Amino acid sequence: AHMPPPGDEGFDISHEGGEHEVFEELAEEINFMSGRKPDTRTRTDRIEIQNAHWELQWEHLVDAYLTYRMNDSGDGLPPV
Repeated sequence: AHMPPPGDEGFDISHEGGEHEVFEELAEEINFMSGRKPDTRTRTDRIEIQNAHWELQWEHLVDAYLTYRMNDSGDGLPPV
């Protein structure tokens, strides 16, 4: 088997040549064998979910930080 030099591995892979489909099929087989369902969410979907989770925590994080700063003695250590 021919091994390309480090950093050149991706040059032999293209969407035109069909290599991408082979990797997609391999990923589907691995998901099937592991019992995992394929993730059909888009990147936008995943980011929106992350943002929604941060939104739920935001007020509590701000309150905790402001309380910490209010009780900070200046040495960078949390108050006891």
